[in-house]
Amino acid sequence: MRPTRHTRQLTWFLAWAVVFCDIGTSVYYVPGILYGHVKNATPFFVLLTTGGFILLALKYIEISWRNPEGGGVVTITTKAFGPMWGCLGGMLITEDYFLTTAISAVSSFQYIGSAFPFLDNYIIVLSCVGVGILAALNIIGIRESATVALVMALAAFVINLVVIGAAFSTMNATIRPFLAKKGHAAKDVERMHEAWCKVVMLQVTIWSRPYAKEGDW
Repeated sequence: MRPTRHTRQLTWFLAWAVVFCDIGTSVYYVPGILYGHVKNATPFFVLLTTGGFILLALKYIEISWRNPEGGGVVTITTKAFGPMWGCLGGMLITEDYFLTTAISAVSSFQYIGSAFPFLDNYIIVLSCVGVGILAALNIIGIRESATVALVMALAAFVINLVVIGAAFSTMNATIRPFLAKKGHAAKDVERMHEAWCKVVMLQVTIWSRPYAKEGDW
């Protein structure tokens, strides 16, 4: 017997969009915040956070398998320690959502303000408006909110591809003069440039492997 589909349930694609907008968008502003505090150590902290994120994802897989009815922190904590601790866990995760939303809103408008300086004086107001719109979307319905998140996630993905493509094209044009700065012979510079191109191609090949269809690799 197939389970009935409730109108408040999300497909896996919409669920991905919600998670991406909640967690994935952090890649846009967290490195900037980190660089303001730790400078060149930023990549280390990003890598450290990535490791923690992978462990958290593995734990969520187990939680989802054990609790297919959903509920997340509230359900698992209630089953393990009782309803009072489940309620506390729900309150803490709700506070975390509020803080994440506020930080994301302020950071996003600060980044926009870097391109349009006249917005700097209205960051708090614009952030409050953004949070209000997000709250209204969730009140209207979770599927509507997830659909908007999906549009934003796809737009961000396309922009990422454009930025990566532009970066690679620029790097390929400027890497040769960079390699020649130390006064190496032209033959050595050519070999280093070829090695760099091979490394880039290898990285692209490795990262694209999981997305290739079976038999096409």
